[in-house]
Amino acid sequence: MGTIDIVVAIIVGIAGLATGLIVGAMPAFTNKLNDWQNHFQQWAGIILVVVFFLLIYNKLDISSWSIIVSTIAGFALAKIPPLHQWIIAKFPMLAPKVEEKPKPQPAQNRKPKKKNGKKHKHTH
Repeated sequence: MGTIDIVVAIIVGIAGLATGLIVGAMPAFTNKLNDWQNHFQQWAGIILVVVFFLLIYNKLDISSWSIIVSTIAGFALAKIPPLHQWIIAKFPMLAPKVEEKPKPQPAQNRKPKKKNGKKHKHTH
């Protein structure tokens, strides 16, 4: 194992840790992801797999394990509640999307409500 192997392992380890932290801090359910988060998760997964296979192809076994382990570690760290809250406070773009409440529809073609069958006497 040479110097280049160690340097590559450290670089991909840091990148994997950062990616794991970002993805781990995002909402777990896809219906709570905003567009940016959804695209980031998709591209991060694709890039991690491509880099992993490139590392294996170039026989950089330590680096390939480094990216996998560091990504999983980053994801697990981001799920720790105090750290998760700190990451969300520091980077609000990772917070779940805010769902807007539907606006009430104007009353159209509504029949007036029927009152009780009793008639009220009007006293003047």
